[in-house]
Amino acid sequence: AHASLWPASNRLQRDFAVFGGEFLGSQPVEILRGFFGAFFALEQPVWGGFLAGWPGLPGNENHATWLARVRFGITIALKFPPKVAATFVAYLAAFTAAYGPLILKSIFTPVFEIGVGPPPPDPGLRARRQRARDVYVTGDAAAKREAVEMLRSGRAGGTPRGEPSPQVELLEEEEAREEEALAA
Repeated sequence: AHASLWPASNRLQRDFAVFGGEFLGSQPVEILRGFFGAFFALEQPVWGGFLAGWPGLPGNENHATWLARVRFGITIALKFPPKVAATFVAYLAAFTAAYGPLILKSIFTPVFEIGVGPPPPDPGLRARRQRARDVYVTGDAAAKREAVEMLRSGRAGGTPRGEPSPQVELLEEEEAREEEALAA
């Protein structure tokens, strides 16, 4: 079922988009301004297709294949201010060192498909795959705790500034259970 919902082509495209989100989530405002200046300087079907990011949606053809992702990457990189380009390349190297060639597989897919037949057994494969997935699932725990505290302080002041997301509610419930367990 998983393979039919998430064929390799969709996973590669998603990895490409998620990497972009991870990059943006780790950057200061100055880099974000430069990135989005370049991003929205692209033609609307290109940036719209990136945001849509799913087969059948308008503009998806601009990101659905490895060649389209290479073309997109080169096009936006040429529009980046120098500081954004340097920051992006440094983040790409750090991300690859930490999580393996996940993003590189998404961009340079044919390079990773060289060889005939199935690869030999790899005893550490499961652990590396889990580590690669953790960046998308676990996220930045410190940032999540900070967001929870911001939401709590906003609600405690008498005037709510928004409701927590389901993930924040789960985190709050988990913390309450841990506090109860410690108190018992």
